[in-house]
Amino acid sequence: MSSSPRDRRILVHIAANLRAERARAGLSQDELGYRAGLGGQQAVSRMENADGDGGITRYVRAAQALGIPVAALLDGVDALES
Repeated sequence: MSSSPRDRRILVHIAANLRAERARAGLSQDELGYRAGLGGQQAVSRMENADGDGGITRYVRAAQALGIPVAALLDGVDALES
């Protein structure tokens, strides 16, 4: 199943929000990966670079490990152009 350009923009936006929230928390990709049970730096790097779909549960686990609402990762998605 191929994703649309809009789907790609949404994923890139969520990935950028994850990167910003991780940086705000002062965590390395490796530290967040282990706290979220994602396995480490490579998994978080792929998520932050919107590499693959990441799966929504991975983003939920990352948000929980950061102690932020999942909605924080969706902030601004509604403003993206169609």
